[in-house]
Amino acid sequence: MIKILNSENKTDKRAAEQIKNMMLKLWPDLEDDKNSNVQFHCSTQTPAGKTRDIDLTIILNFSEPKILKPTWIKNVGTNYSFLKEIQVKNLCMAVEVKPQDPKDIKIIDGNIFVEYNGHKKNVKEQSEKQKFSLQSSFGKDSPFVTRLIYLMSARENNFPKNIKPQFCACMRDSNFEDIIQIAMTQKAPLLKNNGRTAIFESGKELSIKNALDSDMFKTIEVSKLTKQKVDQITKLTSRLPNRKDWMKNLGKKQIILRGRGGTGKTYQMLSWAYEEYIENNKKSLFITYNHALAGNIRILIDAMDKNKGGSGVEIITIQALMTKIANLIDFELRFDEERKKYASDLLDIYNEIAEDPLSPIEDVSYSEFWLDILENKIDDELASLLSVDYVFVDEGQDVKPAEASIIQLIFGLNKIVVSYGINQYTRDFFNIDYEELDFDWSIRKKGNFPENLVARHTLRTVMRLSENLNAFVELLNDKLGIEDLDVRPSDQFLGGKVIVYEGNLMQDKKTTSEIFNNAYEEGCSNSDILFCVQSQKGRYEDLKDYCKEQQIPVWDGTLKEIREEHIPEADEVRVVQYMSSRGLEGWSVVCLDFEHFWGKIYNHVIGELGDIFELSSKSKSNELLKKQMINWLMIPLTRPMKILYIQIESRYSEIGKVLYEMHEELDGIIEWKRENLK
Repeated sequence: MIKILNSENKTDKRAAEQIKNMMLKLWPDLEDDKNSNVQFHCSTQTPAGKTRDIDLTIILNFSEPKILKPTWIKNVGTNYSFLKEIQVKNLCMAVEVKPQDPKDIKIIDGNIFVEYNGHKKNVKEQSEKQKFSLQSSFGKDSPFVTRLIYLMSARENNFPKNIKPQFCACMRDSNFEDIIQIAMTQKAPLLKNNGRTAIFESGKELSIKNALDSDMFKTIEVSKLTKQKVDQITKLTSRLPNRKDWMKNLGKKQIILRGRGGTGKTYQMLSWAYEEYIENNKKSLFITYNHALAGNIRILIDAMDKNKGGSGVEIITIQALMTKIANLIDFELRFDEERKKYASDLLDIYNEIAEDPLSPIEDVSYSEFWLDILENKIDDELASLLSVDYVFVDEGQDVKPAEASIIQLIFGLNKIVVSYGINQYTRDFFNIDYEELDFDWSIRKKGNFPENLVARHTLRTVMRLSENLNAFVELLNDKLGIEDLDVRPSDQFLGGKVIVYEGNLMQDKKTTSEIFNNAYEEGCSNSDILFCVQSQKGRYEDLKDYCKEQQIPVWDGTLKEIREEHIPEADEVRVVQYMSSRGLEGWSVVCLDFEHFWGKIYNHVIGELGDIFELSSKSKSNELLKKQMINWLMIPLTRPMKILYIQIESRYSEIGKVLYEMHEELDGIIEWKRENLK
């Protein structure tokens, strides 16, 4: 029985089908052999090692050994000179698929080099790392993993005969005998009958079965509601009247997608990345600012891919990328609290890799120092990142100018798409540099980029918040005296409500159970519920106690090791600090200790600028204060799709007064609950 799984990517699927045909040409009966297990897994995502994406994994487990005749392996060493027969029991192999034209491929001293997007990559080194990552990911009982490079557009006669290309790679005119013999050069078989019979296996049957059952080949469980939401928003973004015109800029200009929270910027970018991968085998890099958001993007990709695997997307945090570049050129990055030294270090790095650091970029122009790095010193992991076809920067308003300059330089403007959230800032939470607030990716030291290099598009339709939640956000915006939000609700997302709870919400078992039951009734999983907390104290502790008592699994994003190493599963309720909630969303969002969150912001900004309720409306300080308040407050309040819970201590606090006044104006949308009142 032969199966090709996770086969959405056309290139990987085509490679699997071609190798399958080679196998059937050798063993025609294998197609109907129900006792043998042959699996091709496209786009394997490995949790261990330096490589995360393997184009193709081949695992064979035969009920009886399959026979083939040796060819060129007899000339590899004296051990094989008398070989007459090869018996294959099983095989586990990591395959690097290269569809490049033969003119872009060079074989030198047994190494294969591919020219890709201006970067020369040692494919053999990359393949070796993939093999190691796959074997490490299988864990303790791993079979021996062999590696293969498949040059699917090349034939042997494209290369000089003296370099023996079949020793390094499989080509279009290769056969499955070649693939087994390549495996034998990496793992010696057992020789019998005076060296006339070779018995090849990657491992004992138990290790092969463990590999076939590996979690790597099980897709992440995405909640039913998340899938529905992704499908709905994807359809809406695909119907945007200007979408085709916008896509014409892809790969030609730097694209800036501007919009407020919930207008579908991330979905738009994900749909472009996925579509380009499936249709054109183009690979993308998503850059974001924190690990919680990186995990959320991975979940959305899996939902968009309908759980079949194969998105062609790498994800990295901005500081991880900057650190890799700094390490590559032996520079130190100092992560000081106010990020002053950090920004200075990044400018030093930029000056080292740019030919002329003061000039706007029209064509990428590197320094000789950086060109030497790219040619001789770059490691395969970073080479893979730098050679992507598109770079999508999520929450681009949170990227510092120095970081953006490096991204623009090393990737080139034409590859970059930026989602720019209007009036949303959280990174360096209180260390705001007001001079950087107007940075929008179109500015360079000597002025703006020419218009022919940048395309700006604005999204105005809210695609996350339901109509009633949007009305709540707009009214709060008005109450704080902020400029008009300039958005319109989608007629696809009707209803919704806000529940303000005055008192200790998490100790009110009836109301707390309603949070979960309301979500379950809508078809939600626990992961569709997002709790925002101020710190690991207060209501956070009550929440943990409740979940423990009710045996509800928790993905605790307040813990660094959880954010960085684990993606939320469908049965886990998500908990994050307010500062980490940007970019996330939930069917139901619960804001605990909201007064403390408000108070922390309020006390900071009045200390800097003055009292929001006393300053003159024409005061510049008042405008800056209001901007800070709304930038922070709107982040958690624009996370929900259907229900927003806000827990406060008293209606007589500053924010309590505002919310209670809104409750009276939006009767029917805002429900007010109090502790001990039924």
